[in-house]
Amino acid sequence: MAEAEHRVTLWVGGQAHEGWENVAVTLNLDHMAGDFILRLTDEYLKDGQLEQHPIDAGAACRVVIDDETVMTGWVDNPIPAFDEKSNIVTVTGRDTTGDLVDCSAEVKEYLNQTLEAVARDMCAPFGIKVVVTTDTGAPFRRVAVNTGDTVQTCIERMCRQRGVLAWSDGLGNLVIGRGTVGEPVAALKRGNNVLAATAPNNFAARFSEIIVRGTRETPDSSDPTAGSQEQGVARDVAVKRHRPKIMVPETQGAIINLTERAAHEQRVAQGKSRCVSVTVLGWRHEGGLWRPGQTVAFSDSRLRINGNWLVANVAFIKSDDDGTVTKLNLYPPGAFDLLAQPEEE
Repeated sequence: MAEAEHRVTLWVGGQAHEGWENVAVTLNLDHMAGDFILRLTDEYLKDGQLEQHPIDAGAACRVVIDDETVMTGWVDNPIPAFDEKSNIVTVTGRDTTGDLVDCSAEVKEYLNQTLEAVARDMCAPFGIKVVVTTDTGAPFRRVAVNTGDTVQTCIERMCRQRGVLAWSDGLGNLVIGRGTVGEPVAALKRGNNVLAATAPNNFAARFSEIIVRGTRETPDSSDPTAGSQEQGVARDVAVKRHRPKIMVPETQGAIINLTERAAHEQRVAQGKSRCVSVTVLGWRHEGGLWRPGQTVAFSDSRLRINGNWLVANVAFIKSDDDGTVTKLNLYPPGAFDLLAQPEEE
């Protein structure tokens, strides 16, 4: 398989910086911000462009691959260095949503607001727009921001209560949606487009039965501790030995289906135990660049896997050791099939 050629450009202050020796650009479905690490070659430094157009910490930037923007954000750390052989500059940075990960939210209270309304209010001071691709449910009765809570903490807490995810679209926006398996954008095959793959089957994360126990409030009871004890049970038939796990809902007294919650926890544990890591040649499939949230078909008898898989993480890599490759983390259907959690009273 011939190695593909790709052009990577870091735009800073209207200046295009190219000629990279090492590239690592990571995009995620299960993390709020992607990141990049780029290293400039000694040959590039010789032409004086970096001296004429320096890359400053905190500068706004865009990472573009083959004329397609994959990350819009900020330079975190430009690192100049040299040794007896060469001069090197390494530049690291993240999506705009990296500020949501790091920074505290304003301490305030929201009443009868939807998830997207609260998220947009929290993101507005950072200049980040919120794009919603799914139904986020009814308004929250109350959302309280505690001292020290980061914006990410607040938004992800709300997302758990509505069974959705929050991630960056690479264009400077925060996306609120669901990670679901759809139509495959590509078929992966050993000896064709797959260079390497690992497929662990981690039973340490799976249990013979998951029991969710809760207390349902008794109407008109004067005793605040009174309530009926209920539970839901889901069994994993593939786990033959005795491995029970007991869970308690985050909010007692809430109206939730404990059996449904137990079945959901069992599906997620089974799905996340089967993360398949795949290395493919180049950074594109036939339809375009690899992206989180895409679906691929991948079956391999040696790895004992088959079917459609959700792409959760994408890492575009260029290095002397790896060449130019994409590393994908794949999960089976159900791994990100989130169940909405009840609101806190």
